[in-house]
Amino acid sequence: MLSWSIGPFTLSAQVALGLAFVGLFLLVSKLRSENKAQYSELANLFSSAVMWALLGARLAFVALYWQEYRQNWWGTLDIRDGGFHVGAGIATGLGYAAIRLYSRRHLAGHFALALIIGLVVVMPLQLSLAIVQQGARLPSQVLPDITGSDVALEQFAGKPVVINFWASWCPPCRREMPVLQAAQQDYSQLHVVLINQGERAADITRFVDEQGLQLNNMLLDRDGVVSRSVGASALPTTLFYDAQGKLVASHLGELSKASLRAYLEKLNVE
Repeated sequence: MLSWSIGPFTLSAQVALGLAFVGLFLLVSKLRSENKAQYSELANLFSSAVMWALLGARLAFVALYWQEYRQNWWGTLDIRDGGFHVGAGIATGLGYAAIRLYSRRHLAGHFALALIIGLVVVMPLQLSLAIVQQGARLPSQVLPDITGSDVALEQFAGKPVVINFWASWCPPCRREMPVLQAAQQDYSQLHVVLINQGERAADITRFVDEQGLQLNNMLLDRDGVVSRSVGASALPTTLFYDAQGKLVASHLGELSKASLRAYLEKLNVE
């Protein structure tokens, strides 16, 4: 499962685990605190550490992929692309917490315990998710393209494959289409496959023509069979497979040039 839907909201598995960690930390802190004032101190310290972690992770990512952001400075503020450097974020958050705890030593033990318990619970879930993802393979279904010809998804094996699930009524799908078009044009060693969800070929062709797009490998998943089989419950969802057809990464939401570049590096696509 790549994502979970809660009412009208959809969360990626990674975000859901992150929120679970936050909830566990706050719960343990509340149970261990001697009074409301101490819990408030712990919660405020943790919340600030999380904010600094997110800021550090974003700044590090932007610095790494500045070439992709330099022509669109506002894009650095659009965190919907999921562009965060996890290692830098963890280091920033822990560094901030350590500085604050130096003058609040009475909180250090409670903070460390809540942190450890949260990690002990969440890390096995993260590991299990990684194991499940590593076992996922390129879908085997056969889908029609917009001309009506049948295309077996397995025929794309042999090169790294990016599969994007989209629809023309989905605003973030529409915004990321130029990014995917550029990837098709710029990377000959890569297959970019666009699997439309539930629309007619005529509607897709009209959308492409209206937007002035030139896209290849446009397939129709009218009943959502493929998206359900891979656990893609929201649009847009993008999957990244290596040349052997093994799932390497997944992304829920809009891709920017920078976030796509980061995923392609995991596929060793230069």
